[in-house]
Amino acid sequence: MTMESRAPEVPANGQPDEEVVRSQSAATATQRQRMHHLDFLRATLMLAGIPYHAALAFSGRSWGVTSPESVSALGILADFIHVWRMPTFFIIAGVFATLIAQRAGVRHWIRGRLTRLGIPLIFGLLVISPVQLLLLSRVNANGFGKSSESFDELASSPGMWIGHLWFLVNLIIYCIALAALITKVGSPRRLNWVTRFTESIWSRSAITFVAVASAASVTAVMAGAWHTFEMSNRTLTVLADNFVLSMPFFFIGALVGLRREFIERIASRPRVVTYIVGIVLVVAIVAFSKLLDEWDLPIASLAHVVLITGGGLYAARILIGVAGSLVTNPNRIVNWLVSASLTIYIFHHPLIMLFSSLLFETGVAPALGFLIACVATFISCAAVYEALSLWSFTRLISTGYSKRSTTIFRAEISR
Repeated sequence: MTMESRAPEVPANGQPDEEVVRSQSAATATQRQRMHHLDFLRATLMLAGIPYHAALAFSGRSWGVTSPESVSALGILADFIHVWRMPTFFIIAGVFATLIAQRAGVRHWIRGRLTRLGIPLIFGLLVISPVQLLLLSRVNANGFGKSSESFDELASSPGMWIGHLWFLVNLIIYCIALAALITKVGSPRRLNWVTRFTESIWSRSAITFVAVASAASVTAVMAGAWHTFEMSNRTLTVLADNFVLSMPFFFIGALVGLRREFIERIASRPRVVTYIVGIVLVVAIVAFSKLLDEWDLPIASLAHVVLITGGGLYAARILIGVAGSLVTNPNRIVNWLVSASLTIYIFHHPLIMLFSSLLFETGVAPALGFLIACVATFISCAAVYEALSLWSFTRLISTGYSKRSTTIFRAEISR
């Protein structure tokens, strides 16, 4: 499969047609503009992990740290964020995957992915995870944890070391699988068949709905098989059920990234019916999540997976369309968020636990504690990012990228 962009057509006189050059230049400019939309949205989704985990902490639910008071509104907020945050993130990751693989070549792309994902993962496992496990053991000892496990007991589980870094592990596996798939199925004829199939899905709203329902059903079957064969235990809890639940979003995004027209379409303003179906599904998921604890039935869990997959796809379509309308030009804030988002995400989890547990001891109202924890965590993570950006080595281990990055004091606009 040829991975290079097609050059302007050259007529017999040896000079490129000016009309063709102008049209292809315009298409390239539009593509770059669209990438700013997706970059901004991807960074925002990573930062949304702060209110999501803070809401879990102060909702009274069983999480790493648990508020002594139960606040249902914060639990609903966490459910709402969960519906659209990671589905949209993995769709965007899939879009960039095939887009860059076609532009730069599969080998170059996969080497870059393994570097950009693998180095921060190793850094997180060696630096962040031990601190987080130690913090959890202290929280458990103080009675604010979901268990009474000591540090040694927590550290004996590989899944506890992975923690909030699970998405990096999943992305690495997805990218390796996609690289193998592109290499295997990458002939022009087969690729054209895939793109025609993807195009047909968007031809009518009814067909789109059927495709989404089919993807949700397949995901439910995979999730059921995952639990039946106890795959989480077989992988020593390194891979949890989110490995199966996130997979369809990544590969659907990979289909979108096959053609520039697909990226343009998904970033366009959604139809009214998309908003209606998306809102109905999101409301149904949030309502169903509250009932799931009472219905301890396998069929209820599978129905929940179907709703989450369908709602996540529609919510992602809406969010990407909104981002395409709002972020029309690159700016300093967007560039800073894009550069800082991964570092902020890696550090936010233990900081949420730290600030939340300290606030629990003060007896502050959960709603106020939630806001304080969010603000304190964001400011702290931003300061950590700025400090790590001072040296190439610390930039490399925390972001997988050693070149100078955008900081508050050096926020250039990339074109």
